[in-house]
Amino acid sequence: MKNILITGSSGFIGQNLCAYLEFLDGIKIIRCNKDNFVKVLETNIKDIDFIFHLAGTNRSNYENDYLENNVNNTELLTNFLQKANNKAPIIFASSVQVNNFSIYSQTKKKAEDILIKHSKKNKSKISIFRLPNVFGKWSKPNYNSFISTVINNVINNKTTDIWDGDKNIELLYIDDLIKLLEKSIFDYNEFPTYLEDFYIEKDCPNNIHKKILTFNRERQSQYFNLNLNSFDKKLYSTYLSFLEIKKCIFPIKSNVDKRGDFIEFVKSPLIGQVSGFYSNQNISRGNHFHHTKVERFLILSGKAKFNFKHFLTGDEYEKIVTYDKPSIVETFPGWIHTIHNVGNNLLSGVIWANEIFDKTRPDTYLEGEI
Repeated sequence: MKNILITGSSGFIGQNLCAYLEFLDGIKIIRCNKDNFVKVLETNIKDIDFIFHLAGTNRSNYENDYLENNVNNTELLTNFLQKANNKAPIIFASSVQVNNFSIYSQTKKKAEDILIKHSKKNKSKISIFRLPNVFGKWSKPNYNSFISTVINNVINNKTTDIWDGDKNIELLYIDDLIKLLEKSIFDYNEFPTYLEDFYIEKDCPNNIHKKILTFNRERQSQYFNLNLNSFDKKLYSTYLSFLEIKKCIFPIKSNVDKRGDFIEFVKSPLIGQVSGFYSNQNISRGNHFHHTKVERFLILSGKAKFNFKHFLTGDEYEKIVTYDKPSIVETFPGWIHTIHNVGNNLLSGVIWANEIFDKTRPDTYLEGEI
């Protein structure tokens, strides 16, 4: 069992790290915050095997907060370790801003120097992570993440003042950082004294702001212009984490007729359209073909008979598909296809189309139309 001390365990990075490590076998988390800093060290210092030193002040109106939480607590931690002759490795969350002239940067640099001195004196492994702007769930608006500030403002209909809006900034997603921190527990000797090379996302503030506005505008509709690149997926997940949980449910339109229901679920120019359907007994749907459009069907309940007929040759193919033997049924261009409910109950399923349905150019032709 490894005893892992996490200072700043109630902060943005600390909360995410604790939530991740809780599910790993062979690890005991010792949580430490500014309110119990000394007490936790006094009680546990001899048994600590590894340390994530994440505690610190990012923003405050009081200079003493930076000195106390960034510098003094770092020195306190190293003093406890030296007195206990504990050589536990330390991963320290520093910042790429350490060479700036702000009080935050200066106190982070002092904390680095204290840890380097400790490493030499105590013969302990130290790795200093000089982090860029970290974003993700549980970050605090107007404190430790530009992105969380923008999301909070958009959700609450507040304006956002953006400086250097077209200049790319480097961003590190919280889960990418957490995976790296977890790796350091077991492979700490592979990490350099100063680590500044991370899996970085890059975008400019103006683009980020526009994307978050789009999320907020389009989320509760079936049309959803969400790109599938790495950064946008992470940004959308972060955006969702700031919404009230009651907003997780919202109604969508159901198209009902004598055949049953047809519900458009998601429309995206990148992934096409996903829909759900219900068909009553002895009902047929389709009897059309496409020139280019492709569809995939998955039966979720009931018994379906798929009929295919080649538009030119008249060749035919027929297949029974049931929910208990899952199969994907894919339509081919130029083949008329029909789905019949041949069971004794309601037939339901999911349809994916590789393009959004366009009433002006539907690419859907009933047999006999042309």
